[in-house]
Amino acid sequence: QQVLARFESDYQGPLPGLVVGVMRLIWAARTGLTESELLAMVGGDGPLPAAHWSPLRAAADRLIVRRAGLLTFGHRYVRQAVEARYLEDNRARSAARWTLLGFFNDRRLGRRAVHELPWQLACLKDWLQLANLLAAPDFFRDLDHAEPGAVSRYWAAIECESPLQMTDAYQQVLADPV
Repeated sequence: QQVLARFESDYQGPLPGLVVGVMRLIWAARTGLTESELLAMVGGDGPLPAAHWSPLRAAADRLIVRRAGLLTFGHRYVRQAVEARYLEDNRARSAARWTLLGFFNDRRLGRRAVHELPWQLACLKDWLQLANLLAAPDFFRDLDHAEPGAVSRYWAAIECESPLQMTDAYQQVLADPV
């Protein structure tokens, strides 16, 4: 908590909320974010300039690590501290997830979007939007290719948590397969 407070006082610069925004987005991501994704989301109108990001990145190098090209927290206790400090209620958690959804929805068929979108929707328990996403043939194909078995796992959650049914979502495809 003290380290995060220090980052807030030392690295906000001309961008109030920079530390909070960075930490919330990394917390919400499934397995982390690429640096370009993170900078695009916290930058507002355009990517965050390196002059604002580099000092915070250098200071947080033990808290935020790069794994398989993705920035993520180096330890579970960092994630817990971020959650306690910046994601104190469901509204804040949901807001972080909706930011990621908005970003990745614009890149719907990219590898990273296929990884993030259904997971974020499942975390938000937005079963209708998740069912609609899985019913899109292109997305279904890309997700099934990227993560075999994921479609079935997501549908199991949808059917368990809502009245939505997989057979209803794919009715048109079942009636007229191409």
